[in-house]
Amino acid sequence: MTSSKSYKYVKLDSEPSTSFASRTIEQQELIIKSQDENLEKIGANVRVLRDMSAKIGFEIEEQSIMLDDLNADLDSTQAKMATVMNKMGKVMHMSADINRSIERTISCRNLASLFLIARQWLLLLNGGGVDEYFERQIRMAFTFVLMWIGIVVFSLFILVAGHQKEIDGNGYLVYCPCMGRFGNQVEQFLGTLSFAKHINRTLVLPPFIEYDSTQTKMIRFTDYFQLKPLLKYHRAIEMSKFIRDVAPVIWPMNRRIGFCYYESSHSNGCDMKYGNPFQAFWDLYNVDFVSYEIYSKNGLTTDRPQWDLWLERYPAKNYPVLAFKGAPGAFPSNPEDHALQKYLVWTPNVQNKADTFISENLRGQPFLGVHLRNNRDWVNHFSFFCLLLSKPFGHFQPNVCQYIKPKWHLFCSSQCLGKNFEHGIMTMELCLPSEESILSQVKEAIARTGLKVLFVASEYNHMINQFTQILPKKEGYTVARRYPDHAQISLAILAKSKLFICNCLSSFTAMVKRQRDLQGLPTEFWGFNNTQTKQHDEL
Repeated sequence: MTSSKSYKYVKLDSEPSTSFASRTIEQQELIIKSQDENLEKIGANVRVLRDMSAKIGFEIEEQSIMLDDLNADLDSTQAKMATVMNKMGKVMHMSADINRSIERTISCRNLASLFLIARQWLLLLNGGGVDEYFERQIRMAFTFVLMWIGIVVFSLFILVAGHQKEIDGNGYLVYCPCMGRFGNQVEQFLGTLSFAKHINRTLVLPPFIEYDSTQTKMIRFTDYFQLKPLLKYHRAIEMSKFIRDVAPVIWPMNRRIGFCYYESSHSNGCDMKYGNPFQAFWDLYNVDFVSYEIYSKNGLTTDRPQWDLWLERYPAKNYPVLAFKGAPGAFPSNPEDHALQKYLVWTPNVQNKADTFISENLRGQPFLGVHLRNNRDWVNHFSFFCLLLSKPFGHFQPNVCQYIKPKWHLFCSSQCLGKNFEHGIMTMELCLPSEESILSQVKEAIARTGLKVLFVASEYNHMINQFTQILPKKEGYTVARRYPDHAQISLAILAKSKLFICNCLSSFTAMVKRQRDLQGLPTEFWGFNNTQTKQHDEL
């Protein structure tokens, strides 16, 4: 058992207890102070965030206002461009590609909107501010877009103004070259060109119409002749360009009036598109006529003495386009218009092919050029005339021209006989020269001129074997033709010959004679006393 005396009581010291409490209180005060500081920082951050939110809200509101202003400006620009588009539509049929380009230009408003949206995102990502670099990039891109739109709009206005200036206030003359083949079409072109100049209208150049066994072909005027030399004489425009650029402005579909001399036997109007090649010609350009003008009822013809009356009766203000069913030029062409041949200059393509043939196939030497008008269509044409001439005799033979009248011109016969038959009369040899007379005349011409090269052009029979047989084989003669015989290239070759012999009645070779007359080169005719004619001319 333990004694109570073994327990000792120790008095607690009050100082250590007081020190612990004091330290605890100090620590709590430090914690509270730290918390207060943190709360103050949090409050400051909250105030910063509140200010940032207000600033961002202000920026967004400002950007929205800018976007609204931009949309308003672009709406105005779009309206202006729509107006330009309408004007352009009237001036020309713009292609789908151009329309899409304009639509893409107008859609740049969406691109500009994206720039502003990107700027707003940059505001958020950069804590309410925009880096100066990004700011410059956005402004430069936006400025570029506006400048591009402005340039496009300005260019369109210039383009519209330019096309408006190209419209001839004096009016236009358009026609279908629907009578005969190339030679006939050129004959009437000369008179039509003269007529257009006199009434001061721009001449619309139609394509040449060519015929083969299967189809009718339309060949652009400028595929054969140069435009620039023609413009030295008078204003002219190709048909395709006229339909594309001019017709929509001054000749809309509801104002297309057809002009003809007399009423058609098939209807009460002109029947501008009845038959071939009329239908094919106008359909090529999608032209239909809403009314007709039979000008003979107004006492008018397209003969030279009445040209001034056209200015009075059909002023350009009321009739901006005179569209003729056929060529208003005379057939055959009048002697007064023959000098206009100098404005019909072959294209480099035609001329180069002619020169190449002369160099390679005609040895580059002077040559005799002949044209044989012996195709079946020549016989068919003359069958018609023979039918008219044979009526008094009560019978008709379809394959020959046996009933020609001595003093009745056919086609271009005046080029050798003279307008009033002062150089001779119509004979069978002029109409259809025999093979014997052709060979005899060629042999005589070669002996007289000393030429060693013969070039033959024809639509049917070139008689190459016959010509070769009549020329001495040991003296180095050359007889040549083109394969195939391209009409226009052959004409260009014939125009360069030292001597040319051709059919007096043919409009095809009348063109060559006019070209040669301008250059002072001689032309002779089958079955005609050419020596007597020369003596008569000299007297």
